[in-house]
Amino acid sequence: DLHGAAFNEFGNYFGYAVIEGASGPIAVVADIFRSDATAGNISLNVAGVDTTTAGRSLIGPGVLTGWASFNTGINIINLENVATDITMTYTVADSVSSGKGQQHVFTASIGPNASKNFNMAGEAAAGKATKNSYGGVEISSTNSNIVALLTFTEYNVNQVGFASTALNPNLATTKVSVPV
Repeated sequence: DLHGAAFNEFGNYFGYAVIEGASGPIAVVADIFRSDATAGNISLNVAGVDTTTAGRSLIGPGVLTGWASFNTGINIINLENVATDITMTYTVADSVSSGKGQQHVFTASIGPNASKNFNMAGEAAAGKATKNSYGGVEISSTNSNIVALLTFTEYNVNQVGFASTALNPNLATTKVSVPV
C-alpha cells in the first residue's frame, strides 16, 4: 500500500495495484489524467514496473532539469527489508551549451521497503544541478536491489507527461522490442 508508512513519500495522491497473470506473462500501462482549474490538465502514461529488472546499479537516460519546460522526477524504491544508501550521479549531456559534461552527485539513505524522490528541476533551482539541461543518471545502491521510475512532464504549454523505468545494464540483451 503506497499510502502506508513504508511508502509515505508518495503522499495522499498515489496508489497502486498488483496485477498478476493467472496463465502467463502480462504487460501493464496506466493512463493518468489530472484536470485542475488552477494548474491545468496533464496526461501521463506509466508502464508497470517489473521488479525482475531490479538491481544495485541502474541507468536513467533522458533526465531533464527544466529543458524546454520539461522536468524529470525520479522515484527510487528500495525493494528489500534492509536500509540502503544510494548514490545518484547526474551527467549533463555533451550537446548542452551550459554545463556540458558536468556531473552532480546526490546521496540519500532509503529505509527498508521505502522510497526516495528527486525533483530534478527543484534540485537545479536549489543550485544542486545544472539548470535547463538534460542528460542521464547512474544510480547505485549499497545493500539492496532497487528500481527507479522516471517521470517526464512538460509543465508550461502542453502539460503532457510520460514515464519509464531506469534500466539495469546487467540485463542487456542482443534482442529487444520497442513500440513506436
